[in-house]
Order: sequence, then C-alpha cells, then structure tokens
Amino acid sequence: MVTLTDGDDRFDQEDSGNIAPDTINAIGGDDTIFTSTLGGSLARGGDGNDTLVSRGPSGINNSGQPDTLEGGAGSDSLEFQAAAGFGFGDDENDTLVAVSRTSLYGGQGDDFLRGLIGDNWYSANQGNDILLIGTRDSLYGGRDNDTISVFAPEVVEALDFDTLPTFTGDTGQGQNFISANRQEDLVVAFGDRDTIYGGRDNDTLYSLGSQVRLSGDRGNDVIVQLNQESVGTPVNSTAIALTSIERSTLIGGEGNDFIQGAVGPFGDGRNSLDGGAGNDTIRGQASRDTLVGGEGDDLIITGLIEENEDKFSTNGIAVTVPGFAGQNRLDGGAGNDTLASGFLSDTMIGGQGNDCLSGIFSRVDGGEGDDTIDATSISTNASGGGSIEVTLIGSSGNDILLGSTNAGVANFFDGGTGNDFIQFGGTSDQLIGNTQGNDTVIAFQGGGTAPFFIEDTQGSNTLSGGDGGDTLITGAGDDSIVGGTADDSLGDSISAGAGDDVIFGRGGTDTILAGAGDDYIAAGLNGTGDSLIGGQGNDSFAYFAVEEGVTENSVIVDFDPSDDRILLDLNGFNLENSSKNSIIGINDFAGVGPGDNYEDSFARTSGPTIIYERNPKTDPNDTSDDPELAGSGLLKYDPNGNLENDDSNPIITIARLNGTPNLLQSDIFII
Repeated sequence: MVTLTDGDDRFDQEDSGNIAPDTINAIGGDDTIFTSTLGGSLARGGDGNDTLVSRGPSGINNSGQPDTLEGGAGSDSLEFQAAAGFGFGDDENDTLVAVSRTSLYGGQGDDFLRGLIGDNWYSANQGNDILLIGTRDSLYGGRDNDTISVFAPEVVEALDFDTLPTFTGDTGQGQNFISANRQEDLVVAFGDRDTIYGGRDNDTLYSLGSQVRLSGDRGNDVIVQLNQESVGTPVNSTAIALTSIERSTLIGGEGNDFIQGAVGPFGDGRNSLDGGAGNDTIRGQASRDTLVGGEGDDLIITGLIEENEDKFSTNGIAVTVPGFAGQNRLDGGAGNDTLASGFLSDTMIGGQGNDCLSGIFSRVDGGEGDDTIDATSISTNASGGGSIEVTLIGSSGNDILLGSTNAGVANFFDGGTGNDFIQFGGTSDQLIGNTQGNDTVIAFQGGGTAPFFIEDTQGSNTLSGGDGGDTLITGAGDDSIVGGTADDSLGDSISAGAGDDVIFGRGGTDTILAGAGDDYIAAGLNGTGDSLIGGQGNDSFAYFAVEEGVTENSVIVDFDPSDDRILLDLNGFNLENSSKNSIIGINDFAGVGPGDNYEDSFARTSGPTIIYERNPKTDPNDTSDDPELAGSGLLKYDPNGNLENDDSNPIITIARLNGTPNLLQSDIFII
C-alpha cells in the first residue's frame, strides 16, 4: 500500500519500483497518479481535483486484473488506457474516459463520461451529466438532466447540440443499451440496434440508426429518428441522399409525447411507432410502418416532412415517387384521436373514442365512437391518374362519412351501427356491409348530372339525391327521401318500402313508390310529370303551387279516397275561402261528375278555385252521344273562378288521378 501526502502529489507506479498490483491512497491536494501496465491496482484520489490514469492490464505478462480508480471528493479526471477497469467519480464534477470493457460510475455532480470504442458500462448517477458512448455499451443515466450521445470516434467533433437535428456521422457503431432514468435527458445515437430508455420526466431521444428501440417511458418525451444525409447518388452527383431507416421501435410511454419516424428504404420500413398513454403526436415517413396512438387524444400523421421532399435515397430513387412510402397502418387506440394519412395505400383505424380521420388513404375504420371520416381530398393525383377505390367504415356510433367528389374515385361506405351521415361523392359510390341505424345519405350536388344509386334498407333513413336522375331506395323504416334537382329531361327513381315515409320529388320527372305505411309524398317542383304510387296505407299527396303552361303534370296511380288525401298549400294556391289545417272551403272547390267538363259557371266565387273532373271528356267540345272520356280524374286549378278565362289566366291541371276515384271536398286538406 502506498499513502501519499496532503499536498499536490505526482505518483507513477512504473517508477516506484513496485509494479505489482497495489493500493495507492492520496490524502489531499490535487494529485496525479499513474498505475502500472501490470493491472490489478486500486488508486484513490481523496480530496482535491485529482488526475488518475490506469495503464493496465496491458502488455506482456500482465496480471489480467483490471484497475480500479476512485476519484473521491473534488472534480477529478479518470482515464483508462487499457481495455478493462472500474472508475468511480464520486463527488463533484468528474471526467471519466474509457476504451472498452470498463465500468464507469459518475457519482454526484455534473459528470462527463466518454467511451472510446465500446462494450463499456456507464452509470451517471446524480447530476446533469454528459455521456458519449460507442458500440455495444450499456448506460444508466440516473437522476437529473443528462445528455447522452452514441458516436463514432472520428466524428465526435461534429456533434453540435445547438443545431439538432442536423447531425452527420458513421453508422457502424451501435448495439448499445441506454437507460437515461430520472429527470430531463437528451440522448443522441448514431448507430444501429441501440436500445434507449428515457426514464422519468421529459426526455429527448434522437437516433440515426436502424433496428433501434427508443422508449420515452414517463414524461412528455420527444422521440425522433433522423436520416443521415450525404451528397451524391448513383444518378446525380449533387443531389442530397438520405440513408434509409428501417425496422425500429419508438415508444412514447406515459405522457404527451412527440414521435417522428424517418424515411425508409424504397417500398419498406416496417417501423413501429407507439404513443402509449397520453395525448401524443406521431408522424411516420416510411413504408409499412405501424403507428399506434394508445390511450389519450392523439394526432397521427403519415407523409414526408417538408425538408425531406425532393431528396433521394442512397440508391438514387426520389423519396417522393409513388411506392417509396405507404402501406402504413394508423391506429388511434382509445381517446378522441385525429389521424391524417399521406399515402394512398395507408389504412387507418380510429379505435375507441370520437375520432377524425382524413387525408389520402385506401381504407378507414372509425371504430367505436362518433367518428368523422373525410375522403374529400383524395384524387387520382395520388395514383398517377389511375382510378381509385376508397372504403369508409364507420363501425359503431353516429358517424360522418364524406366521400371524395373527384372524378375517378369510387367510395364504398359501411356506416355500421348508429345513426350515420354519409355523403356520396361520385356516381360509382355504394353502400356496403352493415347499414343499421337511422342514417342520412346524401348525394353531392354540383358535380354534374350523372346518376347516383343509393340504397339503405335498414333503419329509418334520410336519403337525398344529386343533380342527376338518381335511384334512391329505403326499407321498412320511417324514411325521409329527397330527390335531386335534375332538369325536366331527367328524373329520380324513389322506392321507400314499408314505413311512414316522407318523400320530396323535387326537380325532374320522378317515379315515386312509397310502399306500405302512411306516407307523405310531395311531387316535383311545380308539377313536372312525376308518377306517384302511395301503396298501402293512409297516404298524403302534397302540392305547393303550379306554374302556367305546365303540360306534364304528376300522375297519382293508386289514389284511394277511403284512406288517401290531397294536401294543398294555402298561400301557393291563393285560396280565399279556406284556412290552414282544415279541409278545403266549399266555395273554393268545384266537383264535376263523370262525362262532364268544368265550366266557369261551376265555380262559386270569382277567386281561385280547385276543380276535380272525375272522368271528363277528352274533348270538351265533343257533343256526340258516345264521347271519348279521359279514363282518369283530373285535379285542376282555376285562378279566377267563375270569371272567363283567357291566355293570361288559364286553367291548369295539377294532377291526374288514375282509376277515376270519387274525390270529394273532404279529401282535400289545406296546409
């Protein structure tokens, strides 16, 4: 054993005459101690700012035993020049440097620990420590705010913690295990196959390697994978090329984390990004990645960040070409999540909660909750001009599904259970799968006159057509159906099925089959030749007004006075002797028996009059004994009653009633 003085001593074991394993104790002062190359010695710095250097075991005939350096009190410097040893910084701000296969303990204070090659074990312990490590190292950060970097020796001078994340470096190192542990740590790793745990508090973890595992654990962590850049590719000597990242796992853990993946190789990546608990932000840039939000209200995005656009992979392929990225799976998990995919081949799953899903994608499932799925931004630009099929699945909950309105995109909707709102965007759209619930399905208007086909036969639904001649079909529920605004040359086909339905034909020449039930049927705008079939039940046929010169009037195919009725709008027909919510006034109605035609003298007033000719002559001027009859009843409107009509105020036919039903005053109700 060697014991030094209280002063500033310098001791070299090689010059002491005893190079065998020994114990060297420095009492006080700023001491400098060198061990021998034989190894197996213990050097203690004691008080003061000491410099301890381990030379062994190295050389021929060494002991094979590692040295142990203990800094003691003060800001000490411990250096291991051989490939083994144990270093303890102890109190205050120490510097510990090792080559390989060495264990370094920082102790208290703000320490600097550096490994030159690899296979070292580090424990920073307390204090705001800085650790620079190499290959296959294991690291424990300990308490307080540590900075950790995994580097290649030749690029350590390039590290600049003020310019993150623009590192460059060698990717040959890696296979390290790092546990930053407590407080707010910064970890920067250049190598492949590293494992890094942030531990408690708000950590920042950067990696420039593949096949790494980064876990933020507790706290609000920033976890980012970066592509190293180089200049020049096989096809362009001046282009910026990115080294691809693949098969890595990034886990946020507890807290509100930010996780960003890197650009992968062409057509691949296979990285896993998992936010864990908390309100996380997750972004992927590669292909075949899995992005999971976990618990909390998460934001999940796929797509290249702006700085990576117009760059190349190291084999010369532009990272923006179709197929470079995509085929990702975005899963919001629990919570009210926002998912936005950037690639047509991506699949999104909302999971539990009220989620919002949008972007460019091929398939979306909102999962449980009241979700909004928006495909309106999808166009054939995403496929290079080819046609696209998009599937929107609401699953359970009251969902909003908005299809793409762009040409060449076909939307397939599965609202699932719940009362859903679905907007058809194109004429190739379809409802598929489970359409249970009371749904609202509308066709996009303003996209031309091509026809839509909308069929939702489960629940009590609301359907609305577009600008063309659409087909709208519902089932046994109490449905509401609104035809489109097509011109007179087009018309909708509406079939309501059973149930008490409300149907508006609107524009065009429509065919309306209300089905069984007590239905409300409103003909097209101003009577445009609609064909109306009420079906079984107590049906109401509503008219709000007519225009002069209308020749194609609606036809009521199966009017039955015993249970059906006509509804007329009081203001639309200017009826002076009637009131709302009652049958038509006797002075506003004139009934004409079979074989007769209406004349002005039949009217009881000089005001507007509703006329019903039960089965009139086809030609009112035919005076023969056997005139041709119309074979139907005609519901008409005389704007000036018993006054003479002329071209300025002609009698207008409102509707034709097939079968010449005996329509009476009591069958007409004013609304």
